[in-house]
Amino acid sequence: HPRRSASASASPLSLTLTLTLHLRSQGVDAVRVGRPGRPSPHLWDATVEARLADHPDQAEIEAQRQRLQQLRAMAEQMAGEPRAQAEKLVRDGWRQLHQREAELTAELLGGCEVVVATLAGCGASSMLPMRFPLVVIDEASQATEPRSCIALARAAGTLCSPCPDHGPSPSPE
Repeated sequence: HPRRSASASASPLSLTLTLTLHLRSQGVDAVRVGRPGRPSPHLWDATVEARLADHPDQAEIEAQRQRLQQLRAMAEQMAGEPRAQAEKLVRDGWRQLHQREAELTAELLGGCEVVVATLAGCGASSMLPMRFPLVVIDEASQATEPRSCIALARAAGTLCSPCPDHGPSPSPE
């Protein structure tokens, strides 16, 4: 795996996209974690969600999702023990599907040189098992201590580097 680092920003999501795009323009394999909202196509490509959508296993995941939705609809028409069994199958299926998506996300993030997220985004379920040799907090003066702790918990060592705020960042578009 390439050497990874994480960058956490106290800034809005749009600025984390700007940072990600800047890193990518410099040849760094960077990806942004967090809710993508509705970014424009050039911003979408910088998200982990875009990489998940392009993953070869995505077609099977979507087919499984559709099967589970159909089974849930069928279970709603049942009664008694057959309904309970069908609902258990649905719950187990969703748990397995979410586990597979988490594994794919970890695989994708693990292959990136830099993972960019907001401070709160560092607490996303996909980030919880991850540790990074370096965590950089952009605009640290704007960060609250509790939110900073979310990002600092991702550090594998003691090296955490806050960055001073040098004024407004450029617009992502």
